[in-house]
Amino acid sequence: MQHWSVTVEREGERVVTIESECLSGREISPEDEDAIRTAAHHLLAFIGDPQPSLREYDPQVNPADDAEFGMPP
Repeated sequence: MQHWSVTVEREGERVVTIESECLSGREISPEDEDAIRTAAHHLLAFIGDPQPSLREYDPQVNPADDAEFGMPP
């Protein structure tokens, strides 16, 4: 696999960058956590999720959010 990276920004400021060989970012606030989760949902909705729903693993994921991001219930 080649190098890859994903950067999440909130209000124009970098929150976290996740790369194939690196993780960097600032101290994560609850608002940042929400932004990271939202970005992850959008990425999964963009390509489809070949794995079971995140709801099975993360009780904080709101099933109502899935429809907003095009994810099946």
